[in-house]
Amino acid sequence: MYDLARRHGNPGLIGFARWFWASDLSCLGAQDRAWAVVSTGIDELTPVVRLDAADTLPAEILGFLHGRAAWIAARERRGDEARAHLDEAGMIAGRIGECTGMGRHFGPTNVRLHQLGIGVELGEGGRAYAEITRTPLDVDALGSRERSSEMHLDLARALAQDGPDRDAEAIRHLDTADRLAPQRIRMNPVARDLVIDLDRRARRRVWELDSLCNRFGLGKQRSQREGARG
Repeated sequence: MYDLARRHGNPGLIGFARWFWASDLSCLGAQDRAWAVVSTGIDELTPVVRLDAADTLPAEILGFLHGRAAWIAARERRGDEARAHLDEAGMIAGRIGECTGMGRHFGPTNVRLHQLGIGVELGEGGRAYAEITRTPLDVDALGSRERSSEMHLDLARALAQDGPDRDAEAIRHLDTADRLAPQRIRMNPVARDLVIDLDRRARRRVWELDSLCNRFGLGKQRSQREGARG
């Protein structure tokens, strides 16, 4: 895809290919390679982006690249870098508004969701949850059940990170995430680990949590843990 974009010579398409490439590398755990790809993309695209242009695709992709860079930095516990890239993405989003280039969504809503997810990655779940819920989220702007599902998963992670007293809220968000996009959530190792952690520290049996364990196919592991406690 990157080679084809190069032949076409469109900066927005080249940046999009780099963003997609870096995203896949990140998911595979190759963070150093992903960082190199996304950094080069930012350096290439920044000089040609005009925030007042009719064609917003280059600006959208630059925003996506900054978002991916923030995520990688957060995973590496480089909080200042992560926040700096988020600030850049937020500035772009504030100028161009909600956009849907290349069938994706970039805009203020997307940046707020990045702030939530990156806050969780940095171990600041409680603060991130408080900030993201201070004003209503325009979830409809996402135009995607899967993206909405990811949002509820991150909300659940943030609440669980804030302590056991918020586990009931976390369970409700995780249940919503699963109902929106079960095909993505049930095979997500982060979501599965979250269900296990919530179940492990549950003070009493809760039917919503029982249902999640069953839907995630974790009933056998639960029985083994209860047998060990017994």
